[in-house]
Amino acid sequence: MKSVLVTGATGFVGRHALDSLVKRNYKVYATFSEKKPTIQSKNIFWHHVNLHEAAAVESLLQETRPSHLLHLAWYAKPGEFWASPLNLQWLTSSIHLLNTFIRMDGQRAVFVGSCAEYDWSYSSCKEFFTPCKPETLYGTAKYALYLLTEAMAKQQQVSLAWGRLFYLFGADEYPQRLVPAAINSLINQKNFQVKNGNQVRDFMYVRDVADALVTLLDTEVNGPVNIASGKPVAIRELMSLIAHKLQDTRLIQYQDDGSSDAPHNILTADVTRLLTEVKWQPQYTLDAALDETISWWSNVT
Repeated sequence: MKSVLVTGATGFVGRHALDSLVKRNYKVYATFSEKKPTIQSKNIFWHHVNLHEAAAVESLLQETRPSHLLHLAWYAKPGEFWASPLNLQWLTSSIHLLNTFIRMDGQRAVFVGSCAEYDWSYSSCKEFFTPCKPETLYGTAKYALYLLTEAMAKQQQVSLAWGRLFYLFGADEYPQRLVPAAINSLINQKNFQVKNGNQVRDFMYVRDVADALVTLLDTEVNGPVNIASGKPVAIRELMSLIAHKLQDTRLIQYQDDGSSDAPHNILTADVTRLLTEVKWQPQYTLDAALDETISWWSNVT
């Protein structure tokens, strides 16, 4: 049986990745720091560990010696993560994590990056072709980690892939983020102000995001891979879909901020590598994903 260490296993993506890993018959060593785990399975073994403590990481990997590593943990609090100095702490800790994994005879790793690494003056982002030119500390830290981990993997002859996430949504997301904020406002019959309605982005359901990352882990594909739907949608259209499903379009209010002429108005993902090399297909349409997300938030608010 293959074994995998999953960091951030109680996080937004991590909890969904566990299901996919168990289905693929992995023995899962799952880490958590603050949020206690709720998912239990005979193939999931939970470890409470601070990934910033080098000795704790050494001890964990010495004990578990996983063949695979899925590194999802990072600081992601809305409104703060873009410029937080914690990005630098996660950069350092992530390098140590991979180095320790390699020393413990690890074979295959998938680290998670971001579309924030790309130069957003290019409307379509394609691995190996679109330049990386991050404009935030978060994007810079992720790109620096990509460069360093790729060099480490090549030097040590370890298989490594880098999943670049675009925009995702789903159950139990930070409620301040766009999709849950809109859903909760409409559920509570409150107006919701939408800025940048003409911006076009690539949104994908978190269950699909997690499954795509696990599928990538289960292949031999190396290097950066865009994790996205490949089906961009305007923010205005996305909000309209949510409003129609909740049967109240009057509560969505758009602000004319000139976003149609703003830089970075369009940001889309080329998903050729994901579809043809990883051989992964999404299970959810945008419509079905929104239905499931709205249902979840309706039951918790």
